[in-house]
Parts: sequence; C-alpha cells; structure tokens
Amino acid sequence: MAKNRQRRQIVALMIAGLGCWYPSEVHAGPFSRPSATATSQPAAPLAPPGVWLPVDWAQLHDAVRLQLTKPLTQPTIQASSGQEEFPAKPELYAWLLDHPDRVSQAWPRMGIPCVEIQAKADGSFHWSDPNGSELSWRQVAATSAGRIWYAEGRYRPAALMPLISVKAVAVMHHRSRTMPDGTPRIQHAVDIYLSTDSRAANLLSRMLGPAAPRLAQDGAKQLLFFFAGIAERVSLDHKTARTLLSP
Repeated sequence: MAKNRQRRQIVALMIAGLGCWYPSEVHAGPFSRPSATATSQPAAPLAPPGVWLPVDWAQLHDAVRLQLTKPLTQPTIQASSGQEEFPAKPELYAWLLDHPDRVSQAWPRMGIPCVEIQAKADGSFHWSDPNGSELSWRQVAATSAGRIWYAEGRYRPAALMPLISVKAVAVMHHRSRTMPDGTPRIQHAVDIYLSTDSRAANLLSRMLGPAAPRLAQDGAKQLLFFFAGIAERVSLDHKTARTLLSP
C-alpha cells in the first residue's frame, strides 16, 4: 500500500511537470543532439551548456530565458524519459500538447483515474491536490520539434510535511514519421528539470532512497503516456474524439 501511494505521488508530480529526485547531471537524450564543431557559431545569448532545446535559445524572450536558466543550469531534480514511439496523427498529438486539461478529462472518461488539470483564462494551466500542493505552468515555446513548459508552485510530499516551493522546466521533444503503409507515428521524449532549495532536496532524497533513479524515469515515462495514450486511442478510433475530448 505504501509503495502504491508513493508511486501515485511520483506520477502526480511528473504529470504536473515536476519530476522526482535524480542526481544533477546531464544525460544524453534519445534524439540526435547537435554537437559543437570548430567552425560552429554559438547563438547569442548563449544557451545553457549541455541542455538541448527544441528552439533557438536566442529566440526566447529575455524574461523567459531568465525564468528557465536556474532550473536548466542548477537542477536539484532531473529526469529523462528516453524515447518512445506510438501510432498517432501529428496534428492531434500537437493539439493535445497544447490542451493538457482536455487530456486529464479524457482518462477518467475511459475509467482510468487521473490528476485534474484546469485551463486558466491567461493561457496557463493549474493543478492542485487536497494536501495544499499546487502548480501553475504555461507553454513558453512551441515548434514543430517540441515544446517547453515553465512551472512554479508548491508541493507537499506527505500530509504532515511542509510545503516545498519549486520551479520547473519540462522540455518535450517530438517528431513524426510515416510508415510504408501510410500510418503516421510519433516519436517523443521529455526532459524535466526542477529547482528547489537544498533542504527540500535532502527531504526528497530521504523519501525516495535508492529507488530514486528508477522512479524518476518511470515518472517521466508516465508523462509521455499521459499524452500518448489519448493520442493513440483517438487516432485509431476517431469516433471517440467527441466523447473523450469535448469540454
């Protein structure tokens, strides 16, 4: 029972865009990352070293770069999902990425419990739980190669523990390909970076213990499946679109 409760906490964090405890080191992602050469010219201003983004760092607004810098360069928590692939229509998948609130409604309509996500009038999204945890996030970049989400909020790991202030960045990489029979498929992966104070980091480390690396990757994979499961279901049976995705 305790293990299942802990797993639900981890999944809730990941779907909310937070992640879970992982050593602060850079991992090679599943997609081919660009490598620097002697003749290459860096973008100005420079992107955080070792961080791969689906958009040119210099194209982001100054205020956005300022928000992203600490979680990306000094993460106390980091998780990478690895690449996964599934059949789905690219346009539907892209729409779901832009409407996580509809995705969170679709899962219960299939009889599967899911965290509730609310869309706000200013274009941001909000998640909360009965323990006082809450997270607000917004999309700060969107290209044909991926999305970047920035989040701020508070998280209570357990009922009697204090709230932890967090700032997080979720970087989704995605691309599509068409099979010989014409079936479209999506390849995607997500990297999640969370910044909090050292006291909170130590608390999370004690809670998760040696299982942390596995839980981190499992949680990141759950975030992928949050979108992929609905995208695949509706792509394979378009008649379910209205039932699952209507407001």
